[in-house]
Amino acid sequence: MGHSYQYTTTGGQSAECEQQNMEAVSECGCQSGALPTVEEANVDCGCGCSCAPGMLGALRLLCHARFSALIDYSQFAFITEHFVLGTSLSCPDEVTTAYDNLTGPLAGELTEVSPLSCRRLGVSGQIYNAQPACSVTCCADGPGFSASELSLCSVKAIAFGVVAEPVPAPADPTSLTPYQKAKTLFYQTMHPGCPIRPITIRPTPCDSAPSPACTDLDCRRTVSLTAGPLVVGNVSMIGRIGGVYVLANDESERFYFVCADSVDFVG
Repeated sequence: MGHSYQYTTTGGQSAECEQQNMEAVSECGCQSGALPTVEEANVDCGCGCSCAPGMLGALRLLCHARFSALIDYSQFAFITEHFVLGTSLSCPDEVTTAYDNLTGPLAGELTEVSPLSCRRLGVSGQIYNAQPACSVTCCADGPGFSASELSLCSVKAIAFGVVAEPVPAPADPTSLTPYQKAKTLFYQTMHPGCPIRPITIRPTPCDSAPSPACTDLDCRRTVSLTAGPLVVGNVSMIGRIGGVYVLANDESERFYFVCADSVDFVG
């Protein structure tokens, strides 16, 4: 039987290590200083479930102490083809900043991940129909029960947020917010040894003309796309874990794990 990782919103990282701006500093004396390993889960989920190994690998990152201090596990949304757990959908206006079509605040919870199972995630929250509230006058709410499990093979994308900034906020104006720390950590983890990109990643002329050897979306710095009922625009492309894109939204301070084979339209 495979072990299950139980996620909580409290991290194992010491305050001293936090002050080192997420650098692996040996004198901290804490294992959480090391960067997590990025890899797909070693599972075979069969035909029609090609995204699951990458999604499990992405979710397992969130079990690492460096991430668990930053991620709010009660601030999730799980997007499938017909339903969304944790938020309803909206009709976003055309804007030039980063956006999505999740009404928010995200209210779904990730409670358990079985790293060797393709079949279920432990979740909690209200289920909504995958129809924007602005396009229908009824029926936004989905089935009349609260979900406790979700089939991993049905997931198109997962959105999630970070813990609230400490109150009072750090006096140092150069201190990173929890979102900025998480975004930097994602980039360090997925691109070890590479220079860290600026926290605010904006399009450049190179984004529309990637290298001829680079044909996938993860070669871009920003992207707009649809994946099932999810719409995200002008978001930062952090990287890819197997069949899963890792995206970041600087406006809402949300992250997204998106199945590559669920992407329909790209802009």
